[in-house]
Parts: sequence; structure tokens; C-alpha cells
Amino acid sequence: MYCTKCGATVNNEARFCTNCGATLSPATPHTVRKPARRKSHKMPLLIGAAVLVIAIVAVILSRGSGLSGTYTSESGYYSVSFDSKDECTWYQSGLNFEGSYEKSDDGYRLEIGGGGWYADTVFDAVVDDGDLIITGGTVYGERFVKQ
Repeated sequence: MYCTKCGATVNNEARFCTNCGATLSPATPHTVRKPARRKSHKMPLLIGAAVLVIAIVAVILSRGSGLSGTYTSESGYYSVSFDSKDECTWYQSGLNFEGSYEKSDDGYRLEIGGGGWYADTVFDAVVDDGDLIITGGTVYGERFVKQ
């Protein structure tokens, strides 16, 4: 027989449920069945939460840092190319320097790796009317026009 309160299996002669302590009535042929299980409302909530988390992660991963293409300085001395993986290449005096970039609170931060006698360099930049303007670093104030 089964406890009508918690559904635990109990001895047919038992007067109390050994699982929850509920008082049991003697079994008759009509009361020996197990009570129906309640439907759980947790599963749809868990599935909905999982879908929401996946959607948020997909949006974050698809955004990138927002720069793409090649920009050349108005002086023609420098240029920088950006790809969608937050990597960039700085061109100067016929040399190529690999680096990375990321969105910062007030623009972008470019970190260019040194090569040979050049040291690693960090530039801060903003985008203004489609042009990239260096606001910090060794080429401060240089305007780069998108090609």
C-alpha cells in the first residue's frame, strides 16, 4: 500500500507512514493504488532560463569591438588594419606590428607588439565622423581615415 500524503510504499498493516509519519487507514481493495504525481512546473522554467542564457552569450560573442577595415593616417606615415577577432596590424615605415584592440570606457585601446628596436606600445583612440583619432600614445592627435 502507499501513503496518501507522500506516496511512499508502506506495509499493509502499518498505522503510520515510516517516511512522513502520516496516519494511515487500513487498506481496502480500492485504496491500494499509488497517488498520482503532481506535474512539475520547474522544467519549463529551467528550459526558459537556459534559452535566455544562451541568447545573451550569443549576443555578447557576436558584438566584437566594433572596428573593422583599414585606416590610414592623414600624414600617410601610419596605417592600421582591424579584423573581427579584436586583432590589428600597425604599419609604420614599411614594418608590420601585430597587436590587439578592445573597446574601452571612452573609445578604444590598441596594444601593439614591438619588434626589433621598437617597444610595445599602447594607444588610446576614439572614432569621430568615421575617422579614428589617436587620443593617447606616441602619435597623439593623429587622424586616421578609413579606406
